[in-house]
Amino acid sequence: MTSNCAGITSGCTVNTATGFDVAQLPARLRRLEERATCSTPRPTPRSGRSTPSTCRTTSGSSSKLTLNVGLRWDVYVPWVEVDDRQSNFDESHRASSSVASDDAVIDGVKVGRYLQTYSKGDLGPRFGFAYDLTGDGRTVVRGGVGVFWNFTPGGTSSSKAQNPPFLQSTALTTRLRPTTLTRVRRAAAASGRRPEPPLRARAATRSIFDVNFRDAY
Repeated sequence: MTSNCAGITSGCTVNTATGFDVAQLPARLRRLEERATCSTPRPTPRSGRSTPSTCRTTSGSSSKLTLNVGLRWDVYVPWVEVDDRQSNFDESHRASSSVASDDAVIDGVKVGRYLQTYSKGDLGPRFGFAYDLTGDGRTVVRGGVGVFWNFTPGGTSSSKAQNPPFLQSTALTTRLRPTTLTRVRRAAAASGRRPEPPLRARAATRSIFDVNFRDAY
């Protein structure tokens, strides 16, 4: 299981892209092995509202100018996990994590299930025009301007749902290099002993989300 040459005593060239990683670690063929388990988050959707309108000005019997005027109200509510299986790092409270709940508080701010606040004033005005220079549709000048909002920290990757205690990660590593491991294995085989390089566990990372984060525009 360690490579394409497993069980073949001679006449085989090892392909470094083959082999089962879990088998390679105790065989000292790799230095690092990482495994992580995470509950599958089920986020709720976000929403936005817009009110478009169109008006046309006329001059005599022909229409040359068309205006498009609108106003969009973007409300980007942070993701909420339906079972509250997410947390946010709270640097103000002994570097701990606050788990989502209706009454969750971070740094004195009530954040609830969102674990952060959000803006309710993301207004995006829109203005566009089209002007027919000759009145026959052959030459038209167009232009427009608007304000557009975007909520950046979304999705499930590097999210609050992958913070402890909902993501458990372990990394095992050895201090011995592959060339050193080969010499150790040969020496152990000659002496009848089995090498046991030291292995240690490493903790997972934490992600912090600003409780007062505001949308980009």
